[in-house]
Amino acid sequence: MRTDTIALCYPNRIELASLSSPTAFAAELPITNLQDPVFNHWARRVGVDPLQINGTFSKQYFLGCLAIAAHNLSGAATWRARLYSTTADVGSNTNVVYDSSIQRVWPSLYTFGQIPWGFDNWWSGGARDEDRGNFTPLSVAVTDSVLARGFTIDIEDADNPDGYLQVGRVMVSDLWQPTYNYSFGSEQGYDFRADSESALDDTEYIERISSRRLLNFTLEGMAQADAQGRSFDVMRMLGTDGELLVLPNQDSGIYQSQQTFIGRLQQINPLKTVNYDWHEHAYSIKEKT
Repeated sequence: MRTDTIALCYPNRIELASLSSPTAFAAELPITNLQDPVFNHWARRVGVDPLQINGTFSKQYFLGCLAIAAHNLSGAATWRARLYSTTADVGSNTNVVYDSSIQRVWPSLYTFGQIPWGFDNWWSGGARDEDRGNFTPLSVAVTDSVLARGFTIDIEDADNPDGYLQVGRVMVSDLWQPTYNYSFGSEQGYDFRADSESALDDTEYIERISSRRLLNFTLEGMAQADAQGRSFDVMRMLGTDGELLVLPNQDSGIYQSQQTFIGRLQQINPLKTVNYDWHEHAYSIKEKT
């Protein structure tokens, strides 16, 4: 797939999947919690033995994105995502139409010189366990869309300090890349929420509640296939409540984890026709946490 344009992953098909696993989940935090759009309704693997999540669909879908979000996986964890053309072979190495290969759950977060000598991640630049709270846990595997009827996600994290493995959400979706990348002038930032109270002496006490990433951008120069066929489709299918995984820059290296997130449209902006077969569409996306 191309790395020079933004990738928008939608719609999330996880709620249409029949989920199963050869491994045991906690009775109060079952595997079906992965189909709950609330991220902190986790599915928890009992213990730290390897975890496998299998999903099948009643029919084929175009799929190009798999992701695990809101997980507790450590800096040493690995994962692998596979898509299958049939339901019978899910969990095996037969009829695989996409294989991400084994990857680190947490990509490199630091450049050379940012980490003092002697730290255990000095060579790799990867995440330390204390970094996990500073980043939204999200691991993504993407490919050109393929027709698939099933998927498997394998996770290994034998040294997880929590003593269990849990994931809050799985994303399995199609992937769209417009012909041209978004225009200059895009905006990235954070939306912070905090609770504040003042004492009688006017001392202010502030507690941060949440911080969510924001991305505003405009797709310009779209022909009708991109404009009506896909960008208009994003509005129709997602509204302001549907999930959208956005990868603004796949060539950004260590900064990709800071830029990539699952969010939702903050508002539905109309598709603008500039002239014959030339359209533009403004997006405003806010992170889900």
